[in-house]
Amino acid sequence: MVKKFFVGTAVILLFYILAAWAVSIVAGFVNEQNSALFISGIIATVNIVVAFLIIYFSKDKKQSEFAKIFLGGMVVRLLAMLATIFMVFKYSDADHFVFIGSLFILYFLYQIWEVLTLNSKNK
Repeated sequence: MVKKFFVGTAVILLFYILAAWAVSIVAGFVNEQNSALFISGIIATVNIVVAFLIIYFSKDKKQSEFAKIFLGGMVVRLLAMLATIFMVFKYSDADHFVFIGSLFILYFLYQIWEVLTLNSKNK
């Protein structure tokens, strides 16, 4: 499960990097927009790795304990992402529109991967 998750995460991240690079070249992004792509990639990737660690360390628990740990972890992750987004807006020169757009896209892709990982745990 560990190897499969990290390989899948690496594939998604590689796809994101290639797509971001292509969009950056085609759209003629400046440094603020490129830094937004980079920062959002880091934030979303750290978020999904933490999600996997929560799943991995609670997978052998009873279902009720797993649900509490998983949902509690999700709340903590969302609050941490919200705080991080506010810090990026306040202290970074990253383009806000590109940052939020790319973060949303990568977060959505990673959430699909997280659901697939959870479903494979139940089999």
